[in-house]
Amino acid sequence: MPVAELETIIGGPLTLTDAGAERSIEQSGGRANFAYAGGLFCAWNDAEGTPRAGATLVPNAQAAARTIADEFESGSDPVIPLYAHCVGWACESGGFVDEYRVSVFAGADQPGADAEAAIVRVSDSLRTVLAATGPAGPLPPLSTDWADGPTSCEEMLPAAQFAAHLGDDSLVYSPGYAYEDSNGGDNALLSAGGFICRYRSAAADGVSGTIAVLPDAAATLARVRAHSDGVAAVDIEGAPDADAVVSCWNNGNPAWSAGSTGRCTVHMQLRGAWVQVSAAETSLSEAEVTERARIAAAPVAAALG
Repeated sequence: MPVAELETIIGGPLTLTDAGAERSIEQSGGRANFAYAGGLFCAWNDAEGTPRAGATLVPNAQAAARTIADEFESGSDPVIPLYAHCVGWACESGGFVDEYRVSVFAGADQPGADAEAAIVRVSDSLRTVLAATGPAGPLPPLSTDWADGPTSCEEMLPAAQFAAHLGDDSLVYSPGYAYEDSNGGDNALLSAGGFICRYRSAAADGVSGTIAVLPDAAATLARVRAHSDGVAAVDIEGAPDADAVVSCWNNGNPAWSAGSTGRCTVHMQLRGAWVQVSAAETSLSEAEVTERARIAAAPVAAALG
């Protein structure tokens, strides 16, 4: 990656962040998707320590991208050639070079001609390097726990069964990714053999959240959990491991104020996988959203335990 070109875009020096010093379990989970897909996740901070640029790479990513597009019934081929452009707040390059899915982002206020030229050079460099690299080899086979394991939330835990546990017969599963972001971490998750879904209720005050499973990644969860900030132990009925943890996020100012949306995620080691079950709600306390996530995680733990 020509970092000097990214520095041209932001107008100052960049420092590569240390993945080993990551303190957010949520961000560590995102990195893990790329690692288990055989890919890369890189981030850079500016001189003040503010995140300003990032790059991701997923090899053998076309199949996952098409799976996501098919679930949305988009009718268009998501495997697009690598592009480069700038908008009012950033410059980016994204798309495919053969089977490699690439994404590069650099924040900039009102980028000019120099920034436009720099992101084009980034794109050209990536195209040249990846074309010379040739096809990526296949990933190692999944463990015996996952070689014949579930490949979707419905297969793992039928929606009707999940709905009965939560006492909400209007609950359904839907694709677990926002389409505009689907060639990033979600593409990596699917490429690694994992899956993700949203669960949601038709009731106005019903449950909602996500379930994500990254096979064979329990060891990574155990490692990052030990040094992640903002996590707390949580007891999940049916979970074979006694060390599940929950992390929460809220967009309020101050946090957990009226009208703010909170999200809590339970992280569990189940059948050797890193399993995340989240719940999201507006105008509830952190304790209330945590309890919703805990209740939602229990049938998932039972299904995989």
